[in-house]
Amino acid sequence: DVRTSFPDDPNPPYVPENSDRKFHGPVSLRTALGNSLNVPAVAMLYQAGIKNVLEMAHRMGINTLNREFYGLSLTLGGGEVTLLDMTYAYSVFANQGQMVGEPVAANRLKPGFRILDPVSILRIEDSQGQVVYEHEEPLRTEVLRPQLAYLVTEVLSDSRARTLTFSPESPIQMGPNVAVKTG
Repeated sequence: DVRTSFPDDPNPPYVPENSDRKFHGPVSLRTALGNSLNVPAVAMLYQAGIKNVLEMAHRMGINTLNREFYGLSLTLGGGEVTLLDMTYAYSVFANQGQMVGEPVAANRLKPGFRILDPVSILRIEDSQGQVVYEHEEPLRTEVLRPQLAYLVTEVLSDSRARTLTFSPESPIQMGPNVAVKTG
């Protein structure tokens, strides 16, 4: 987490800052992710490549990142994502790397994007309590290796890893086994 100027063609070089306007020096990936440090986030996007990151985001369920061009600010909010897409993508971590849902309608299926949609209605009963509709067992498809999903969830569940930016009394310190990500 040191001041860094990233090439961002065709844009001018990109020099991100943290929300506290400080640089914290060398930190572990756990600390960088837990504290939402901007420079390491941009560095990872730069190293992985915007195209690769977008492809993974699409496979994980984010359909709303679909413009022709994104720059390195993508990792810091430079692309609009719906709450439903973000929630669905994070559910892949909670489901040990699997996306769970129902098939995307054939007329809405886009190559490289998610193949399942979230299910929002599980059951409908009429006024007499009779079941009018009940969702069947959802489909599952592996998007991430379970080990990777576990590691990300474990880092995001580590309240100690967030204390550089967020005090132990911060509302996001929700206790054990609660994965948290800001930004």
